[in-house]
Amino acid sequence: MSEHAISEARARLADVVEEARATGAPVYLSRRGTRVAAVVSIETLERLQADTTPPVEQVTQWFERMDRVGASTTFLVEFPDGRVDHPDMPAQRVELP
Repeated sequence: MSEHAISEARARLADVVEEARATGAPVYLSRRGTRVAAVVSIETLERLQADTTPPVEQVTQWFERMDRVGASTTFLVEFPDGRVDHPDMPAQRVELP
């Protein structure tokens, strides 16, 4: 994952586009330290646009795949900052169907 200030990306646009194409990962663009856009390869964009499966159905399909291979569907939710609990919501294991 890469991130560049818009002013830097403007000066190096060809390099930023090549980075997105070569890695297949988004290259984030920021303004005053806040992400505001991303450059992605055409392959990534087309894949994202082609996936029109509703999110609920995607989750259902994922659980069906996990069931077929015998994988556990028990999770401990972890927040982005690494905590596994929240001041208003203690951590708990959740068994999903």
